[in-house]
Amino acid sequence: MPKGNLLYRLIVSVEISSWPGQFSEDDFRTLVHTAINSVLGLVGSLKGVYIGDYDPNKQEGWIVIKEKDLNSVWAALCIYGSHFGYELAIRVRKVFAIEPCPRSVLLRCRPIKDFAGYHVLITGGSKARNAQALRRTADELRRTSKGGQKVFWYAEDLSENWHQISELVRRIEIEGGPVDVLINNVGGAVQAPLEDLKEEDFLNQIKLNYMTAACISKNVLISMKRNSSERLRHRRICFLSSQAGQIEALQMECRPHNVWITIAYPPHTDTEGFVEEWNLTPELTKQITAGETPPMKPADVARHIIDSVAKGEFNCHMGMEGWMLSTVCAGMSPVNNWLDVVVQAFAIGPLRLVGLFYLLKFNFTVSKK
Repeated sequence: MPKGNLLYRLIVSVEISSWPGQFSEDDFRTLVHTAINSVLGLVGSLKGVYIGDYDPNKQEGWIVIKEKDLNSVWAALCIYGSHFGYELAIRVRKVFAIEPCPRSVLLRCRPIKDFAGYHVLITGGSKARNAQALRRTADELRRTSKGGQKVFWYAEDLSENWHQISELVRRIEIEGGPVDVLINNVGGAVQAPLEDLKEEDFLNQIKLNYMTAACISKNVLISMKRNSSERLRHRRICFLSSQAGQIEALQMECRPHNVWITIAYPPHTDTEGFVEEWNLTPELTKQITAGETPPMKPADVARHIIDSVAKGEFNCHMGMEGWMLSTVCAGMSPVNNWLDVVVQAFAIGPLRLVGLFYLLKFNFTVSKK
């Protein structure tokens, strides 16, 4: 690797006297920028500096800088002794050389072999409808998990407003650290003939299935991109609602930051929410969508999703029909291995004929009404 292209991670501690309140992560970011600008005389923030997390309890944080800036930034942090009138000392505790994240379209997605040490955030679910259900689920996870794992739960209405969701994400990352894996599991459906749907049905579906996932992902991506220079974490975002076009564009945006997107197509799943939804589903819809296949078990669906997220697969399909649907609709979808490219190239034509058979079957069912 050419000289000057290495990145260095500095673990720094902050000793500051009489600071009003707790010295926060935002204070740490301001401190680093101010120290560099004041000592080195730079205008604005130094672009080569990535500021990571700050632990108020340990009074330690970390930054990532380029090799060519190592000596000057290190010196600036140590020289800076007064911050807005408060005396302080910044000490560099440890220095690590790390491999930079290549920002190119050829960046490969590496599989996650072990989720130990990862912060995984899962939203929604049939067992996340109230505080009591969340508490029971968290207790069950603690009993079945390996030692050292932490489980937090939060009871919030994610369809309310963006400010509330932003504050929730900030609180989650303060308590558990930056999110490494996000599973957008919020969603639902109101199934009825178009003329029977009310205006609030449409608005609620947009908020529930689109706005919540968009807002959560927006806020989580801030820390994911900020920490993208650290390749010790392979970050993932998974969507379970129908947002294929948006997700394809988002993957293109996130790829240079080593953040990989998965969109899952779960079939009918045997959950409490599905049972309630199925009871309100019109008979005609049941005949079209159900067929002879029973609903999948939640554990099987979860295993498929986790496997796809770990591998960084863009499409997570389940069952033969799920595979056919994702293959036929591949279009401009990104791929992470050449086998998918070959299979899609040869299978799309024949599967188009299979799709026409399904359409004829659906049309026949509807015409009998």
